[in-house]
Amino acid sequence: MNSSFLAPKRSSIGLFASVAVLAIGFALPSAHGQIFVSYGGGNTIDEFDATTGTAISRPLIADSAYKMWISGDDLFVTNGYTVSEYTTSGQTVAKPLISGSTYFFGIAGSGSNLFVSTYDYPNSGLDGTVGEYTTSGKRSTPLLFRV
Repeated sequence: MNSSFLAPKRSSIGLFASVAVLAIGFALPSAHGQIFVSYGGGNTIDEFDATTGTAISRPLIADSAYKMWISGDDLFVTNGYTVSEYTTSGQTVAKPLISGSTYFFGIAGSGSNLFVSTYDYPNSGLDGTVGEYTTSGKRSTPLLFRV
């Protein structure tokens, strides 16, 4: 399985679509390749067939979804002041998984760790932080660094 994270420039907030590709099919004969697209301006995550480009579920998640990270069958989604967890079929696992007083902007992961970036929106002095959490939502390191 492949997962990816695309971070936009601050100036393109709401104007980009970040794409994460989940390629499955080797482990499960009935599975198919999917492309999950997060529309920052549209606040949705849509699912498309990776081979044909046909929409499978549009929207898959329509809950102020902004950025996402895929791990196995789970989508971790930033949606404002929270991070929520969904399955790749769109079912809610934990909402919110993580909540805070700053705006969660970006998300990436490695193994059972989530790295979540924040910035001071709407007061926007554009100071931001990156914190580390587990995929179960427990805070590991609240502030790895300030950007």
